[in-house]
Amino acid sequence: MSRLSAIVTTFNEAEQIEETLRRLSFADEVLVVDSFSTD
Repeated sequence: MSRLSAIVTTFNEAEQIEETLRRLSFADEVLVVDSFSTD
């Protein structure tokens, strides 16, 4: 069976990250990489 991973790179996305992750709920694995955000 195939598995799907999603990679999300972020920078100062505190206001949007929750909705983004909710929309990726179909993925088997979600990796979030932060780029030194200040928020």
